Amino acid sequence: MDTLYKHPYISISDIKRNIGKNVRHKNNVLKRGFVGKQQTQLFSHLISIYNFVINLEGHQEALYEAALQEHDAYINYSNKVAEANGFGTTTEEEVAVKIRVATFHQFLNTAKLKIKTSAQTYDVIVRNFLDLLSKSMNMNLRMLSN
Repeated sequence: MDTLYKHPYISISDIKRNIGKNVRHKNNVLKRGFVGKQQTQLFSHLISIYNFVINLEGHQEALYEAALQEHDAYINYSNKVAEANGFGTTTEEEVAVKIRVATFHQFLNTAKLKIKTSAQTYDVIVRNFLDLLSKSMNMNLRMLSN
């Protein structure tokens, strides 16, 4: 589910598919023994990115499900209150609904903060990966030119 966090150009499923291919390639390369220290670091960054994306995706799904459940509970409570007492009166159930809504808003804000922190972590991992990749490519180009 790519609903809460989207890269402007690629989806989470695209990232997973591409990284999955690279992880399979890494396993083949390791079996043949053609991997240097820098390539190992690159692959380990790829695996970190892959694991991060899967964890973020799971967190988003849990958040989305919790939001749906809370929304349904809120609608049910408010319908019950409206039927029983009419609007404009304050009952214990209405107070309970308001408390649930406030608690849920607090939960959403915390979850948003977690996703933002995760996205920042993801950016750092990707930057490190791209830096290593460019160094590796430059090293390979130098070797080819000699």
